[in-house]
Amino acid sequence: MTTEKLKDLIESTETDRVEVTRSTDDVDKFREAVCSFSNDMAGRGQLLMNAVLHRDYQSTSPVRFYQFRDRIEIQNPGGLYGDASPENFPRVNTYRNPIIAEAMHVLGYVNRFGRGIARARKILEENGSREPRFQFETNHFLTIIPKHPQR
Repeated sequence: MTTEKLKDLIESTETDRVEVTRSTDDVDKFREAVCSFSNDMAGRGQLLMNAVLHRDYQSTSPVRFYQFRDRIEIQNPGGLYGDASPENFPRVNTYRNPIIAEAMHVLGYVNRFGRGIARARKILEENGSREPRFQFETNHFLTIIPKHPQR
């Protein structure tokens, strides 16, 4: 990944509703940390997109993207919504933000409704990455992507 593409990625994902936290301002060190995970960017991107799509927009908390030595965490405000529960996740999905979901579909960010988690799992599996984990709380949803086992 070039420095320019990395800068574009970092800048394009941070808004007043999405916060990217990193431990260094040195782009080369950040690139090295991203590459060391060796997770397919589309897999993480899919999970980050899900966080933006399914977040509770009545909350003033941002979507958070944290990168640690052994994992990436994506946290969004709002727990599971509607008919979704820890027992039936991800098979059952209710859209908290149907207008945003439709806009993402029309713009090509979502190819099929209700397939984001399965798609991200497949991409990460094909890359040799470990299964992402999910934690469900009343006020937030947390996705944990473990570091690639060979990195």
